[in-house]
Order: sequence, then structure tokens, then C-alpha cells
Amino acid sequence: MEDINDGLHEKRAPLGPTLQKSMVPKRHLSKRTRNWILGLLLVAFTISTLAAIPFGVKADPSVAITLPYSSIKPQMIKEDPERVVPSNIYESSVVPSNSLFYQLENLDQGNGQFDRAVSYLSPLSQKEIEQFESSSIKHFGWKVMATTTKNGRYSYYLQKSGEDGNVWEMLFEIAPSPANLSSLNTNISSVITVRLLITSFQ
Repeated sequence: MEDINDGLHEKRAPLGPTLQKSMVPKRHLSKRTRNWILGLLLVAFTISTLAAIPFGVKADPSVAITLPYSSIKPQMIKEDPERVVPSNIYESSVVPSNSLFYQLENLDQGNGQFDRAVSYLSPLSQKEIEQFESSSIKHFGWKVMATTTKNGRYSYYLQKSGEDGNVWEMLFEIAPSPANLSSLNTNISSVITVRLLITSFQ
């Protein structure tokens, strides 16, 4: 008598390629390998992110500043009671020593990031102050983002990395002395305004 099972074996079709593939056990990456891959991706992401951050340029102390100078800290710190501005930013935010303090402004009024400005009266011409600022930018390593001239005002837009881990911006502006001030003091030729504000990449 013919074995029924033999007949069944003869009629059974071979497994298709899709079915054969699905029966192959899948290989999973080990936990250690996955951690290595994730670590490498994180490093690559961090490097690409930091590459886009403006840290300023390398300071060059060999560049002599054209005039004696003073930090704006003694005046600015009156509007910085929490000591937000780091030391390296104060040390590199300077004006000619013969500048006379004029006014202090709290531009952010406690709303948002630090944004304050201090202004000085100067007996120097715009050209002398421009030469001073150009040399101090190189000396202290500020990065020049832009310069503009409008209505007799010459402005430098600068950036530098602070010791606090934030990127700081400075607006150094030279403007003609207002007529009312010039009439009171004929020795005043220009007004210098230094504005500091924080831009955090964190």
C-alpha cells in the first residue's frame, strides 16, 4: 500500500526566497556597539555645532593700542549688580583714558538677556578714536561682525567668547558731540558709546 506520507512529501513545494529569508535569525547589534555608534554621532554633532559658534579671534598682545586706555567696568558695573559680565569681557572693553563719563543706560530693564550701555565724552577726533578701536580689537581678540557709517556715526559690531561660556556682543560707536555739549565744553569733539549684550548659544 502506498504510503500517504510519501505523497504528501512529493506535493510539498520548496520554500520561496522570501520565506527562507524570514526564517534566518536576525542579528542584533550588541549594547556595546550601539553605545559606540551613539557616542560617535554625539561627538560629530557637538563638533559641527561648535564650529558654527563665533568665539572671536586669537588675541594679539603684540599689537600696541594707540592710546592709553581704561576699562569701562567702573561705570558699567553700577548697572551690573549681579556681576553678569565676565572678567575677560570687562578687561577687553576699553576706551581712551582721557574719556569723561557721560551716561549709563539699562536697555533691557531686567527683561531678557543682559543689555547695557555706557557713554563717554572725548576730546579726540573720530579718526583718532577709530585708530584706537582698530588696534584694541586686534590686541584683545574681538571678532568684527560688521562696521557701519550713518549720519556721522561710526559703529563697530563685535563678538567675543566670555569666560562664562556665553558669546558676548559689543557695539562700539563713535558719534559727533551734540551741539549743546560742544557749546558747554569746546574741548569735547566726540561721544563714545560702548554697549554690551549677551547672546547665549546654550
